[in-house]
Amino acid sequence: MGISFAGVNLLLEDPDHQLQNWLDRSLPLQDMRFFAGEPLARAWTRNQPKSNEAYKVGLALPNWSAPPRPKINTLWWPTGAGRWSIGLFLVGRENLKAILNSIGGYNGQGTLVLKDISGDFPADRADNTITRQMYLLPPRALTTAGWASTTGNDLWLLPLTDKRYFWQFRNAGGGLPSDSWAGIFAQLGTAIGESITVGSINSSYGNPDPTEWNRPYENAAVLLDTAAWCVGKRVTLDGNGNVKLMDFSASQTQLSTNRGALGDEQVVYPSAGNSWPSRIGAIPSKVCVVFPKKVANEVTGEVYTIENNAADYLGSATEISANLTKTFFDSAYAVFDKSSDSVPKNYGKLSSLTGAIAGDYYGYIQHGYDVSYLGLKSWVPTGLDDFVWYHVGHQAIQDGTAQPPSNELQQGDYVCNTRIASLPWDFGVSELLHQFNEESSSSSSSSSSSSSSSSSSSSSSSSSSSESSSGSSESSSGSSSESGSGSSGGSSESTSGSDSGISGSSGDSQASGSGGSQPSGSGGSGSGSDKSTAIVPASWLDTGYTALFIAECPEVRFDDVMTFSIEQEDARLAIDPRFVEVCEANSIEVCGCVANIPIAVSAFVYGNEIMIRFAKQNRRQTLRLVLRLTGIRKGFQGKRFPSRTQEQFEANEAFINSAYPGSDKQ
Repeated sequence: MGISFAGVNLLLEDPDHQLQNWLDRSLPLQDMRFFAGEPLARAWTRNQPKSNEAYKVGLALPNWSAPPRPKINTLWWPTGAGRWSIGLFLVGRENLKAILNSIGGYNGQGTLVLKDISGDFPADRADNTITRQMYLLPPRALTTAGWASTTGNDLWLLPLTDKRYFWQFRNAGGGLPSDSWAGIFAQLGTAIGESITVGSINSSYGNPDPTEWNRPYENAAVLLDTAAWCVGKRVTLDGNGNVKLMDFSASQTQLSTNRGALGDEQVVYPSAGNSWPSRIGAIPSKVCVVFPKKVANEVTGEVYTIENNAADYLGSATEISANLTKTFFDSAYAVFDKSSDSVPKNYGKLSSLTGAIAGDYYGYIQHGYDVSYLGLKSWVPTGLDDFVWYHVGHQAIQDGTAQPPSNELQQGDYVCNTRIASLPWDFGVSELLHQFNEESSSSSSSSSSSSSSSSSSSSSSSSSSSESSSGSSESSSGSSSESGSGSSGGSSESTSGSDSGISGSSGDSQASGSGGSQPSGSGGSGSGSDKSTAIVPASWLDTGYTALFIAECPEVRFDDVMTFSIEQEDARLAIDPRFVEVCEANSIEVCGCVANIPIAVSAFVYGNEIMIRFAKQNRRQTLRLVLRLTGIRKGFQGKRFPSRTQEQFEANEAFINSAYPGSDKQ
């Protein structure tokens, strides 16, 4: 039996636990503070939703179990990204100096070796070794001769941890991708400097919520745990340093493999713990998932719920309690066209999501164990585990009331044990951050269209059709397009033409704008007529009217300008559904934004909403944003710089020039 770190031997416990008894009286380990807790205010802030809607779901905070009491010569190895191992070992001063020289100082990395050797053990337990790569935290002096003393050999406590300890100091950067879970895991892996084995992700989990996952510079370990829970997985770190996400199915398989490798190994004598207890009476009979209702693109503050029964996953198991319900709060919208509708139009997606959540929940909760094995046991962590706890060098002192088998332990032998426990029965999270690409009124589910520009929408100032209140519109809507929209206050100068490139055509035209941008003559060297115009009253001119020119584009586009007041915090706001309806699905993008004060703000389109992102959050500051959207006119996807003939050009020129008899149009 032995313990070493960085190739340097550490100390075993003394007979009869005299050192432990002295520490309990003079310097109790449980009163030492090796790690600080997170401030409640920070945890509260982290849990706060990013959305400013009526119904809000924030970042999940787990109810992790507390670490066990500090104990000499033990290694506690938990699951999760936001927890790390704790090893406490004994070392003399001179050996501590040798360790520091070997690893290069505090926070240096070395190999911890726990070796179980005893001639009194049966052959199959005679040489079990646990090896881990660990990091040294600042040691604690247990006796007081002093570091510089040249006499004696002080006793020190050696705190060790694994690489997860340092993940709390890694942030996720300026923002996470919102288009896929795989993208989030890839970026978080980069943030913590690890290659994460993710495995397949159930498609029922949809996409990450783009608002709630916009958490710039957040603790990467916290986000990794939360993202894993959102797709039915849990984070594990195995003894070789591999980071894995494990769902309950993979965890069950690994659990069976671990148990099979142990065979009928005896628990600590006398028997300690129960290997695989059932959870009688502890399993809720239902899982309820709560979704925010979104009616006509507005989050109302009301909710829609879907419930699944435990019997659908576990059968008629006797341990199911009829009076218990596990409730999850999800950020995914239940989308309704009208408030009078009883079933959301995306019910299929919500039902599949609920099924995935319930299936994973019942898969995890049906397993429970807390057992202490004799000796050091190899165990690959699973998503079902709370921790594996190794204890090395406990002196076996018999009390005479019971005699162990002659081939096991004898009076005064050192022993080791391995304790393995599942997560508590009530462990879990309640908040889940999913979203689905919403269905428009004229199309089925659409994928996310993301443009990185600036800003967002609360109220829109214009709709998809560009209507002039006081003048005639030569060419329809917004920026330049072939639109069929008319004007309310004047005649239309550019009417219709069959595939002629004339703005306003109702046939199979592919042109964008009027024909005034093509050169005149067969050689194509001239500029042709001026742009299509809107003629409006002008008091400063003798003629009483002036012309305004529209923008021209190589595509048929509609634009929409939105103005709104907003608090300086991230938000998600609806695009005018009328604008969505007249544009090609997934073609709407943010193309401009300006605030009334100097501030860093960005925006992108997600589904039928605009996501607002501020570099700095300040709820006390209200500002005004002007946002411009652009989208391809429905039916004109992929039509760019269409070909036209000289004949079409001349016909278009003649038509436009007919509006200016006897004038040079200047």
